[in-house]
Amino acid sequence: DPQAVEVARENVEINRTPGGVLVVEAQPRDFRGGSFDVVVANLTAEVIIELMDDLVGCLARQGLLILSGILAPLLSDVEQRAVASGLSVSERRAAGEWAALVARREW
Repeated sequence: DPQAVEVARENVEINRTPGGVLVVEAQPRDFRGGSFDVVVANLTAEVIIELMDDLVGCLARQGLLILSGILAPLLSDVEQRAVASGLSVSERRAAGEWAALVARREW
């Protein structure tokens, strides 16, 4: 979504985020085998579940995967898929109908 990428870039600039933040429009598979310390995905639960292996494949050892855009009733499905992919869930958040999950790659 080009608009989401532009908004993310603007937020990086507004928040004066130090170097090292890469905002791109791409598919997770484009970065498999990468070694990113943090990967953020704001997608629907269905898409997150479908792309989980590719998202995990982008993470460095001990890397964090931050997942948002999840409808609260589907959070447990996303969490189960994350755990099945070898991640350790460290945080769950919900606000109204939306939820987010933070998980770490331990291996």
